[in-house]
Amino acid sequence: MSDEKSLISRAFFTFNKEAPEQAEAWGKLIQDLSRASALDEKTKALAYLFMSSE
Repeated sequence: MSDEKSLISRAFFTFNKEAPEQAEAWGKLIQDLSRASALDEKTKALAYLFMSSE
């Protein structure tokens, strides 16, 4: 990681490294939920940031 604060938490990096198949399934789930969501774009972005923060 660089000196700048990453938008992806260390826990998520570890998840991707230690359980790549589950991380891929998680990503697909998030994409499917995103397509089915009734939230506007700003609210979706805020929810994503909240869920991916440390």
